Amino acid sequence: MKKIIYFILSCFMLLSITSCNKAERDYYRIIGNKQATMSDYTKYIKKYPNSSFASAIADTAALKIIRSTNIYDIREREYFGSDVYEISSRVSQLISDESSLWEIVTQKDDANSYDYFLEQFPNSSHYNEAYRLLIERDVAEAFAGKHGIMPEMNKGRRTGRAYSTIEIENRTEYVLTISYSGPDYKRIKIQPHSNAIVNIGNGYYDIAARVKASNVTPYVGQETLDGSYYSSSYYISTTSFRY
Repeated sequence: MKKIIYFILSCFMLLSITSCNKAERDYYRIIGNKQATMSDYTKYIKKYPNSSFASAIADTAALKIIRSTNIYDIREREYFGSDVYEISSRVSQLISDESSLWEIVTQKDDANSYDYFLEQFPNSSHYNEAYRLLIERDVAEAFAGKHGIMPEMNKGRRTGRAYSTIEIENRTEYVLTISYSGPDYKRIKIQPHSNAIVNIGNGYYDIAARVKASNVTPYVGQETLDGSYYSSSYYISTTSFRY
């Protein structure tokens, strides 16, 4: 009887070792494959849910989702891009933790990611750096993409101060976002059909203005501010084509 029990236990141990070895081999095969897909990751976790490698696979899959997707799109998906709980849960953890999110957004290095970080952690020690990088990337992305050229601002009397005052009129139906990248960094959002005043240090600036509408092109411009009063008005114009 003892021999039979021993034989059964030995078989069980052998099966367990074989299964562990298979899980380990599959893990390194997937991790080493740069072309591995989300399907590969989910299949692994479903096949080896108790494997010590499952959490590492979930981490890899979660980071792949975050790095390849607009961070706002990730937040709006309840399933976080995967139907496997281990992966979706890990995505949620990574974008909810300040240190993890900061590492992620600096790797993504785009305006949307820095904007999301500032939204989630307005009191972060990284706030000033994130704000500067948000404006730099926002302006750079506007210049690099399809855009219109904004006219020079109207210039009033010069004051001799170390900063300039800009009065802005938003004549559009949308919230208008304007970013100033130069000696100072300013980003202002103006409600539809509203005015705002910005005080900003003198010097040369790259400027980007945009509204959140897919059919409206952002506008860019460049200005050298010299301590004067300035004014600018933003509106949306449409162009018709005849065929």
